Amino acid sequence: MVTDTAAEVAEALGVPSEELAAMQPQAMPDGIPGGGTFTYQVSDPDKESWRPAWRLEVGRDGLEYGKPMKLPKDPQALARYLAKKRLDGGRLFTLTMPARIAPHGQFECFVAPDLCKKRAPTKGALLDHMEGCHPAESRHYAAFIKEIRDSIAAENPALAKMVRQIAQTPDNAPLAVPDAVREEYDATVPVILPAQETQVYSVSFVCQVEGCKHGPDGGPWQPRPGVSKPEFARQMHIRAKHPEVYGDDA
Repeated sequence: MVTDTAAEVAEALGVPSEELAAMQPQAMPDGIPGGGTFTYQVSDPDKESWRPAWRLEVGRDGLEYGKPMKLPKDPQALARYLAKKRLDGGRLFTLTMPARIAPHGQFECFVAPDLCKKRAPTKGALLDHMEGCHPAESRHYAAFIKEIRDSIAAENPALAKMVRQIAQTPDNAPLAVPDAVREEYDATVPVILPAQETQVYSVSFVCQVEGCKHGPDGGPWQPRPGVSKPEFARQMHIRAKHPEVYGDDA
């Protein structure tokens, strides 16, 4: 059972709905989805910061139930929480007690009895707690934990039915694509031109002056391996050894 967001906020603040409706609305920094953009003014603010509330969830049977929790009493923050939605579109939080509520913790942690007195509302939550918080101790009770885990699956007829349906359904075979569909798709494929052959160019820094014999073996000069600027070195060689190329005086 849920009620209107504005009515819940009015009840949380202790203000009659008629007086709340008469309050002067003020714009909020950011709007509340589905709740409007307004601010409630309280003359005597509550000193406490939280109030009891319920988080609405859907059980394995598809029916809604509530988990007890606390919500802030600040008007704007409370209105934002009450306006939140679940993935299925249902309300996420409410201040009124739902028709069904989560069971009290009845399953006690047994892998660390001297250290932990945690009680979980469901067997699945108990296993998650023990294996998550006490992994080393849980290994010693693996046989008992397996027995509880098997019972969880056995108590879920909807899950068992779904698993049986999956097991009895054969895998889908590859689908044959009609020619018209293939031709329509292939018409949108871009044309990829063949890769052109890469042209490789080589650069020689050997002295091109005819008759040059300033190389180490009596042949044309060339820069030493590892020279950072071979072209500059060649130009300096030509200027020094072949000044006639530049018209310099010998």
